[in-house]
Amino acid sequence: DVMVCVSEPTFPGCLIEVKPIALFRMEDDKGLDDKILCVPLHDPGWNTLETLDDLPDQLQNEIAHFFSIYKNLENKKVSVKGWFSRQEAVEEIRASRARFAETSGH
Repeated sequence: DVMVCVSEPTFPGCLIEVKPIALFRMEDDKGLDDKILCVPLHDPGWNTLETLDDLPDQLQNEIAHFFSIYKNLENKKVSVKGWFSRQEAVEEIRASRARFAETSGH
């Protein structure tokens, strides 16, 4: 999964060129569930962010809180594992691409 910080509302299927800045890890009933946090390459309100350290603490906390409670109404448990570096995000992207290549035959 990828989360993209944007300044304006968008819609499903919208294509945005992004760069990863962090990885958010949580665990649900299906196991680990990593989210890659990205910022748009061409949005001056976001494109100066390079790493997790650049993301305001308040926004980090809001995202973590959302993912800690978003399945409560389904009576499902979620465990937030925390934030990880841009490098870990890039490594997860590489690993995901490798898994895709193995399963799709590409």
